[in-house]
Amino acid sequence: MPAADYRLNGEWRGSMAQSANDAVIYGISGTITDAAGNVWGIDSAGQVTIDGVADTTTSQVVELAYVNGLVWQANSQGLWWSKASPAAAWEPQAGTTANPTEPVQASPNGTVIGAASGGPAVSIVDANGNAWRIANGQVLVNGTVDPTTANVVELAYENGQIWQENSQGLWWSKVSPGDMWGPPGGTTVNPVTGTFYIGNTAGNFAIIDIGALTASTGVAAAPQSTSRIVTTGVQAAGTKILVSTDVALLAIDGNSSLTQGATLETLGAYRAPRPVFGPVENDGVMTVTGSTADIGMLDGNGAIVATDGSTLNIQESVAGNTIQLNASTLYIGGQGGGPGTFGAPGGLSFLAPITMDSFSTIILNATQATNEVVNTSGGSVTEVLLYNGTAKVADLHVGSQTMVYATDNPQTGTVTLTANNGSGSLPVASVQPPDPGIGVTDTTTGQPVGPLVQPYTGPVPGLRNQYIAATNDGLNIATTTPNWFIASGRGNDAIDVSRGGGNNVVDGGGGSNFLTGGSGDDTFFVDDRSATSAIWSTIVGFHSGDAVTVWGVTAQSFALTWLDGQGAAGNTGLTLSVTAANKPAADFTLAGYTSADLSSGKLSVSFGTTPDRPGLPGSAYMQVRAN
Repeated sequence: MPAADYRLNGEWRGSMAQSANDAVIYGISGTITDAAGNVWGIDSAGQVTIDGVADTTTSQVVELAYVNGLVWQANSQGLWWSKASPAAAWEPQAGTTANPTEPVQASPNGTVIGAASGGPAVSIVDANGNAWRIANGQVLVNGTVDPTTANVVELAYENGQIWQENSQGLWWSKVSPGDMWGPPGGTTVNPVTGTFYIGNTAGNFAIIDIGALTASTGVAAAPQSTSRIVTTGVQAAGTKILVSTDVALLAIDGNSSLTQGATLETLGAYRAPRPVFGPVENDGVMTVTGSTADIGMLDGNGAIVATDGSTLNIQESVAGNTIQLNASTLYIGGQGGGPGTFGAPGGLSFLAPITMDSFSTIILNATQATNEVVNTSGGSVTEVLLYNGTAKVADLHVGSQTMVYATDNPQTGTVTLTANNGSGSLPVASVQPPDPGIGVTDTTTGQPVGPLVQPYTGPVPGLRNQYIAATNDGLNIATTTPNWFIASGRGNDAIDVSRGGGNNVVDGGGGSNFLTGGSGDDTFFVDDRSATSAIWSTIVGFHSGDAVTVWGVTAQSFALTWLDGQGAAGNTGLTLSVTAANKPAADFTLAGYTSADLSSGKLSVSFGTTPDRPGLPGSAYMQVRAN
């Protein structure tokens, strides 16, 4: 060990031996001598001393260490800084939690962290002990901002390399802080596949992009992240993919394939003997061939096709996905039950349409039933309802069969649905056509109209069905289900969406119309773009969140006249008359409102133009909204 002269309080005191590597002192006891003979200690004020002189840039120091030629100081919060000589600056600027005297605990291969929007900040630690994290869209290395980075949304640690992804989905990597990020233009290839570990802590709400899932160890770490986990697809042949999601969501953006006995399991919480599976947003086509998918809540707008003896275990589903069973089994509900019991049933919260062949089975866990109601259309089943006495316990949108039979299994607490009528089947209480959710009467002829109901395909989010009538007759239209687009013709019409509720779009067409809104946020159209005769609509039930859109109107080209006390008898109110040269008048009345509501803020008026679309130019409009 070399010796050197040293100074103490400005005086030379002869020579002192360099301290051993990994030497440590605590508080005011002892000193450390570096290779140049400088003596480092801690004073009673909690500051580092160098040759007896306090370093005023330090505070709350509780420990010093001498590691590989660097002097390290630790404060009472467990942060460390180092430097090689008295004149150097302490680094890293914000400190590091990595103890230099302990072996480096690098993050596991496959660790990913997202840009946190809450909760404690987390880092990836590389093999050399450098801590990497994201703050304000940039990479921080040991607390120091990397100015060459921007719009960073994710970090990953793969095979000794740190990868960063930006908001455009491009990836760059480097091994050490001093390297350049590469490739120069980035790559769209996600480096995270197969086994991965989420470093985000609960409360972060980060988005994690993991590329294609192909396999995992089959062992899931305890749920620890509230991240949204995004994958381009699941591609497993004979392997098991186990993803801990806790309250996270596994979002599958592309197509998936499970074959040769593969298993996809999203583990939301541990239970004995049955786990609670985590939610999945499936926006592609998932093909399950002789394999298994275990899912909690199923969301998204994709499809699951199960064939060749596959098993689907799904707690519940929204209406976006479709499920096709070919010689396969679908279990619904019952996840997370205790010993000898099932968890919550899922028959009333399973909204995904199901098609099944004669070799498939649907089993409702935690369900008992005494009778069955089957709805049909065109000779095929469209809906199966199960009742336990008078209580409805399941409502499933099952199709593609002429009949679906239900069997109650008291010993197992389940109900089985098949296309084959086996022994012990529940009695079919009735077979009836499904309720279309809308009733239409032609008031000109006095006859009911079988409405042609279609799924809504327009641009307004949330709408489910549409009914469009091109007739000069008067119509009386009423809905019993929510979220409709209704457009009537040129007759005098009455349209009522109050019973069905939801958020609806109602266009009374031409003529004189009486429109009744419901409890949701409804929009009423008055279309003056190609009108050939006057339009007057009286709107009843107009409330906060509702709006009237008058198409084809601009503030510059039309005269707008507001009148009080107009409209249908018993439902008078504020009326807007919209007129222009060589155009029929387009009027509407808001029952119960007055012109004072325009200045009080209860009503607001705006103008705009919709954006152009391919083959469909934008349209000017005026909108009156209830606040």
